[in-house]
Amino acid sequence: MAVYELAALGRHRWWWRLHRALPRHFRGIRPGRLERTHPERDSLAYGETPAISVRRLLQVSGLAPGARFIDLGSGRGLAALSAASLGYPSEGLELFPEYVERSNRVAAELKLPARFTQGDLVRDPWPEGELYYLASTAFGHQTRQLLLERFNGLPPGALVATLDWSLPLEGRVAFYLPVTWGLALCQLYATES
Repeated sequence: MAVYELAALGRHRWWWRLHRALPRHFRGIRPGRLERTHPERDSLAYGETPAISVRRLLQVSGLAPGARFIDLGSGRGLAALSAASLGYPSEGLELFPEYVERSNRVAAELKLPARFTQGDLVRDPWPEGELYYLASTAFGHQTRQLLLERFNGLPPGALVATLDWSLPLEGRVAFYLPVTWGLALCQLYATES
């Protein structure tokens, strides 16, 4: 746990509850082992977006609590669970059913408005929301092309946030966010209205 996140969020009960529940529910999961079973390894992203970064993204987005936060490739669900803790109903789409089942257990235990679904973010339907978040740092060219087509199909005015990936969409703002291994450039876009 980073000192800056502890200093910024350590006074919030939701943050402590979340950081106690995730390790307990995900005990025994070996991400590297799961990822080696997936034939299209370039379609997997790595790392986890800390709660402090999710809070900053939501602040910069200008969306009011109640707006739906969609985490594409949610992993353990930390980003979606953090958004839900801050008043943004959330959904996560995740490839591995082991993550989905455990993330849903955490959401139920903490009574958060978050739901996780198993699916391939390139091929399966996306939940409807106002802000689509993608920690996109490790995707290969082919996966990025397919995802770009998906972003172009979102409803007009939807917000899209990516890490370390520039999109040919209407740019709103770019800023750095702390992530698992340092800082990543977060860019916030709006689909054409």
